[in-house]
Amino acid sequence: MSLSVCVIIPEKTFLNCETNQIILPTTTGNIGILSNHAPLVTLLDPGVLRYETSGSWIPSVVYSGFAQVANNQVIVIVKGAEEVFKSKDIQELEKTFNDL
Repeated sequence: MSLSVCVIIPEKTFLNCETNQIILPTTTGNIGILSNHAPLVTLLDPGVLRYETSGSWIPSVVYSGFAQVANNQVIVIVKGAEEVFKSKDIQELEKTFNDL
């Protein structure tokens, strides 16, 4: 079974997709979410949200907000989000983000 992911920013729905797993940048560190995860509400720090699709990890930069996980649905509400196209190297993306 897969996860339904919805990332909402003030202007629009930024992302609406199905994925096998997602990694969220929480205030206590990154957390991985798989199917049938226990219900959860967590605060998010600015960071890199990653989700897996067709064997590839897709990164997006998100700003602070929160996430709710329940019934194989992940709802993320953040102040802003941006797609990342230029690099596939997660460490490079995180370094660039931290240098801002």
